Amino acid sequence: MKFADMFKKKKVVKAVIKDMAKDSTTSFKPDTFNVKLVQTSDNIYRVASQELEQAYISDPIYFSSINKHVQLIMGAGYEMIGDKKGDWKKFFEDIGTIGDDMTWDEMFDHIFRYQKVYGKAFVLIVQNAKRTKAVDLLLLDTKKVDYAKDSSNNVILDDNGKPIGYMVQLPSSAKATQITSDPKPDNVTTDAGEEKVFIKSERIIQYKLYTFGDRLYPIGLIEPSYVSVLRKMNIEEAQANAIFQRGSYPLDVSVGDENHHPRPQDVEKAAKTFSKIKHDRVIAHPYWETATVLEAKQSDAVDNVLTYLRRNQIASLSMPESLAIGSGEATNRATLNNQQAFLEYTLIDIVQKTLASTYKYLIKPIAKLNGWPEITFKWGDIRAESEMDKADTLINAARYGALPPESVAHALRQILNLPTKEEEKKMGITSSTDTAGDVISEEPKEEKKPEVDKKDEKPTKKL
Repeated sequence: MKFADMFKKKKVVKAVIKDMAKDSTTSFKPDTFNVKLVQTSDNIYRVASQELEQAYISDPIYFSSINKHVQLIMGAGYEMIGDKKGDWKKFFEDIGTIGDDMTWDEMFDHIFRYQKVYGKAFVLIVQNAKRTKAVDLLLLDTKKVDYAKDSSNNVILDDNGKPIGYMVQLPSSAKATQITSDPKPDNVTTDAGEEKVFIKSERIIQYKLYTFGDRLYPIGLIEPSYVSVLRKMNIEEAQANAIFQRGSYPLDVSVGDENHHPRPQDVEKAAKTFSKIKHDRVIAHPYWETATVLEAKQSDAVDNVLTYLRRNQIASLSMPESLAIGSGEATNRATLNNQQAFLEYTLIDIVQKTLASTYKYLIKPIAKLNGWPEITFKWGDIRAESEMDKADTLINAARYGALPPESVAHALRQILNLPTKEEEKKMGITSSTDTAGDVISEEPKEEKKPEVDKKDEKPTKKL
């Protein structure tokens, strides 16, 4: 059986646009394999966005690992690069006027998080009434955005092969604002009863994590292991019930002996008597009634299967197992270092993709609308290590000539959260020396021995 054929037997939603329906029920719960799927324009069946969101909320490994990813990325910090950054800083400080209150840092945080959960994130460029300037940014709910499609559920493309726009269900707080929809083309269709607006593609930035095929539907970190996690959850539910049953072992009661032949009422009476053992400390019964505890052994295969399914989940997250589950299990140090390095490469790749999309689809259009010079973002060093380890790495790089001491000094001030030289001058600190100091010097200085004046030397007398 083909993989797609297996999914066709399950509950399939007609189109991705169904994600925007008001029905918020999901299949991510125990005792079910009825995954809610959606069908893309190229007839590939995908897990619905609300299912992915429920998995992130409900599964501890998904929740912890994705949060750690975002914390490592945002903890590295970033800075704006370019001329006349004052207009941009004021613009980013004032976002959140429409929709939910949000800072630019929080928006960046959610963009990374949404990409990992859904595989995509959407940001709307809010323009003034005349559409001559960008005045705000609005982070959209990924579940409520889809491409504009025709009656055959095909994405409508322009002459250049790009989607003409999106159908968006805006938040209720944004209905009475200056957010206005664009004229909807005649060939765009929607299901009856759906309240959505058409917005041209140039007004919405779509961040895509990993793409394939026609690149219209990206994939995040949860979907590759979603079925494995459903199986794991069902096995855990069965295991929990089994543990509850083994916590109070059943009794096997024998009634009668060679001198006492049990009658049906005697067996029933004995069953009632021994059932009281759950809450009575003392029970009385004839000597020809005996009880034996039935012990059930746990299968080792269950633990092996759970371990296998958990590793599938961790593999899709590109997270070392010891970090994903937060355990103190013995881990080979060299292996953990290699896994940590691959985690850092993954996070750097995600940041570079996000910054490229931000520059091309957000910075450039806003700069053109508002007449501002373009800027870029420079991200900090993403490393899953302590500040002192980072400082030691920089110092060794300068010691062996890989980096100049001046750049190392600047980087050390940032890592150790020390004030810059300009800030020290404003604070009135004048005794500051170079942060790199003598620590970066290649060789320790030798102490000079005091020279003795030859005039003061007294000649030794010969005996």
